[in-house]
Amino acid sequence: MRLKPDVAALASLDRNKLCVLVWHYHDDDVSGPAAEVELELSRLPVRGGRATLRHFRIDDNHSNAFTEWRRMGSPAQTTSVQYARLEKAGQLAELDPPRALKIKDAGVGVTVCAPAPGHVAVSCGAAMKYRELGRTGWKVSEISFGAWAIGGAWGEVDDRESLAALHRAVDLGVNFFDTG
Repeated sequence: MRLKPDVAALASLDRNKLCVLVWHYHDDDVSGPAAEVELELSRLPVRGGRATLRHFRIDDNHSNAFTEWRRMGSPAQTTSVQYARLEKAGQLAELDPPRALKIKDAGVGVTVCAPAPGHVAVSCGAAMKYRELGRTGWKVSEISFGAWAIGGAWGEVDDRESLAALHRAVDLGVNFFDTG
């Protein structure tokens, strides 16, 4: 049994995106003060320039279907409405809007606040610029993904290549998809 909470992290680099998962918990599953965690992201795939930081949270109030299930009274069987609420509560919640980082010498420092108990996930990847779409308040990427051709209108389509292209666009920050 440990007397102090555990704060640690695990990182993964895939092409041009670094993902870091930070956890903060105690063996006795007790709440406590949040931990300010300073991350030094180094050996990034770009030496300099801009990147986009995305900040996600998993705790009692974010990305947690179990907490939502307990709020429902821990039903043994769920209704379709309850199931939909659980699915929604289990989605990874972005805590803050994406923000730009300045990369220097293939590195950058980032500070996050990790709740106890809880998890913080950050990703740092190629920078994408966003604009507001009319008066909607929605931020859409300045670059869109033209998806018409992957629908087969232009001939044979390899579904694996199409999915890989879609995933790559999302990884690069594209959130504007043109289907027609």
